[in-house]
Amino acid sequence: MKLATIEQIVDIKPHPDPEVERLEIAQVLGYTCAVAKGQYQPGEKCILIQPDSVLPDCEWTEFYKKFSTTRVKAQKIRGFYSFGIVEKVSLLNDEFDIGTDVSELLGIIKYEPPITADGETKYAQRLMK
Repeated sequence: MKLATIEQIVDIKPHPDPEVERLEIAQVLGYTCAVAKGQYQPGEKCILIQPDSVLPDCEWTEFYKKFSTTRVKAQKIRGFYSFGIVEKVSLLNDEFDIGTDVSELLGIIKYEPPITADGETKYAQRLMK
C-alpha cells in the first residue's frame, strides 16, 4: 500500500477563515491539506503522506509530533479539516517521478489499530454493541 508518494500540487487556496494568516490549503491527489503559507505553488512536486500512516521517530517529524501523535489522520486545523501531510521533495536526496512510493525511504508504516485481549480491535468491539 502506498502511504507516502511523490505527487503534484493541483491548487493552492487561502484558508477559509480569513483570520488565519499563516496557512493555505493545498489540493493534492484529491486530498486537501493545510500547508504553511507561501511554501508551495500549484504544479510543484511534493510528498503526500496519506491518512492512517505512522510517522517515524526522526528529526523531520518533530514538528508534527507537537500537534498530535505520530499517526497521520484527518485533523481539524484552525477550523478546517486537513487530510494528510504535504512535505517538500527536498526531504529526499533524489529525484522521483510522480506516483513513486517513498514510504519505505521515509520510514512510514501503515497504522494498525490496537488489538484487545480477546483479539478484536476497539473499533470492531464498538460495531458489535
